[in-house]
Amino acid sequence: MKRGGLIAGFLKRAYLAVESLVLRHKRKKDVLIVVHNKLMWTYARPLYEGLRRDKGMRVWVCFVWPHLWESGDIRALVKRFSLRTVPYRLGVYLKWDLIVFPNHGPYFRRDCRKIYIGHGLHSGKLVGGKSYVFGSRSLDERGKILYDRLFVSSEFVRSQVKDHHPDFYPVVRAVGSLLMDEMLNGHRRSREEVLKEINLDPGRRTMMIASTWGPFSLIENQGMELVKKLPALCAKYNVILSLHLLNYGIWPSEGRNWKPILDKVKVKNLYIIPPGIGGHLYMEAADLLVTDHSSVGLYFPAYARPIIYYQRPDLKLDGVSLTHELRSVSYCVRDTSSLSADIGRALSNFDVRPMEELADKIASYPGRAQERYLEELLSLMGMDGKR
Repeated sequence: MKRGGLIAGFLKRAYLAVESLVLRHKRKKDVLIVVHNKLMWTYARPLYEGLRRDKGMRVWVCFVWPHLWESGDIRALVKRFSLRTVPYRLGVYLKWDLIVFPNHGPYFRRDCRKIYIGHGLHSGKLVGGKSYVFGSRSLDERGKILYDRLFVSSEFVRSQVKDHHPDFYPVVRAVGSLLMDEMLNGHRRSREEVLKEINLDPGRRTMMIASTWGPFSLIENQGMELVKKLPALCAKYNVILSLHLLNYGIWPSEGRNWKPILDKVKVKNLYIIPPGIGGHLYMEAADLLVTDHSSVGLYFPAYARPIIYYQRPDLKLDGVSLTHELRSVSYCVRDTSSLSADIGRALSNFDVRPMEELADKIASYPGRAQERYLEELLSLMGMDGKR
């Protein structure tokens, strides 16, 4: 063995020996929440707020890709929430009691327990023809499941995992939806409050457009047509537009950058949700939703209101997918050429009962998601009943 390898081996053994000594006398559990961008913080925040009240643990946040944030945003979050942070270049080497991932990656030590909480409801997106959640991104370099727990929002989704991805079933737990609980309980605002906050007229009917990203998305396929239709739509309705963060040029390879296009749209009665802000926060105000296979659209059935679903016949989804269910109870279109007429038909032909039944499939344990999240996390760290 070369001298450099001997030195590296010695330093590693010395580090682990010191670490073992320190950990032996540690009194609190250290939990790390991995945050990639502003959108992932949306899903991590409710869990962070629940964990930090526990006196038996220290909660840390690692902003793994700070270059994806706008200047000052991380600093503002740290100040607002009194975050305890650690840089990735240090955090990757530390022995955490638990690491929480709203999204996959990057690499952390194999001997740390890990939980994937996901970012949004399970739409069933495929990336490279493979399941985004139950595919290679959830495996380590040995091909073993990376996570000790993998959270889904409902028992219905968990049963789908058993049918389509049985290897993952033992680590999957149905815990409810933190964001849906906030929408319907904790942070619920009235329709009038939401519309006044964004300077839209509460006396007008409101439609919302929500699109995911990628070649099969509503915005990539029908976006320019929608932009042309906005003046006519906004003459009749309030319009709220919600686009996935990746539609704003963060990774140019993922499609068109819609920011410069939308910046030129100057139409009254239109509100464009800023990049990285969750569309679910504005759904209370919408009388109707136009969407695609976006996970954001899956929150709307909780309000039992009409949905127009844009479908590409060649879109392939995972067997574990709430989008299949959404599509079956929505008014489906293949383009937006007759959108005004489609809106009228979707409103007049709406049957509320199937949408209410879908809401039950989307999220189990209403109002109890934070409780169930914390129970699973504490159990994994051997802290059952110690809160």
